[in-house]
Amino acid sequence: MGYVIGGVLAVLVSLFARVVRLDRDRAFYPTVAIVVAHYYVLFAVMGGSVHALAIELMVMTAFVFGAVAGLRLNMWFAVAALAGHGVLDAFHAGLVDNPGVPVWWPAFCGTYDIVAAALLAWLLMERRVLFPRTLAVLGAAAFACFVASPASAQQLRVEHKVLATSKTSTMETELNAAADAGYRFEQVMGGELAVGGKEVVVVMSRIGNAGERYDYRLLATTKTSTMQKELQEAADQGFEYRAQTVFTSAFGGDEVVVILERDRLNAAPRFTYRLMATTRTSTLEKELGQAGDVGYEIVGLTVGKTAIGGTELVAITRKPH
Repeated sequence: MGYVIGGVLAVLVSLFARVVRLDRDRAFYPTVAIVVAHYYVLFAVMGGSVHALAIELMVMTAFVFGAVAGLRLNMWFAVAALAGHGVLDAFHAGLVDNPGVPVWWPAFCGTYDIVAAALLAWLLMERRVLFPRTLAVLGAAAFACFVASPASAQQLRVEHKVLATSKTSTMETELNAAADAGYRFEQVMGGELAVGGKEVVVVMSRIGNAGERYDYRLLATTKTSTMQKELQEAADQGFEYRAQTVFTSAFGGDEVVVILERDRLNAAPRFTYRLMATTRTSTLEKELGQAGDVGYEIVGLTVGKTAIGGTELVAITRKPH
């Protein structure tokens, strides 16, 4: 559906610009190219990825230069900028790991860019004002997009895989086996099933024909001091925190389970981690405040039971190296 909506919107925007004569100003289409080039930068900010933001800013700058060249030199540069951005949309997921990009965006934006580029190219080749004929052609194109079958524009399919095990020692193996098949971690939860057993359940997803890209490390321990050490050792090897949960061990206490991810294509920013464990919320607030004063931010929090029956709050914080 993203393809259909993107194509229809491009036609309608061009039609509107033609009716009110916005496109009589040669700055209209270059401005459109500049605007669409900024969206991936916005998504990088929303996703909180500094690495993605740096890459997206460089890519955006290239398209802005192309749009400006279209305005100042030759409008065919604006056509190239729009069409080029449409091509980028098709391959963006495999080039840049931008966690803020909605799943439907590449299909929508790519179609919009290509259709807008085609319309601008047609207007440039026309080279004369044929206002009624232009309206008729654009109107017919909009109608064709509306009645087009969604089956002719397949959107990216999102597949999900559910992993479940009663042994945390086997979950890491299953995570990496799924990752080798193109899946990426999404959510984790540990708890008791309706039939009385206890399992750790992980949900992973795969978009389109994604290939091998991620490695996973699972840490599980009842001792917070051990978790702190193992967490930092993994971080020093390029792994980044993704999620945490609790899982009742065979000895009665709750294990803290942390899942870490490493991107094989894009090196993640390095962090220093600090783990806090306490039975009192007032103590947790105090420790979080002290950690925040030196730049740590919280990324995860779980509540579990200790082997002797108490309740323990476990918070994980981190700060950039």
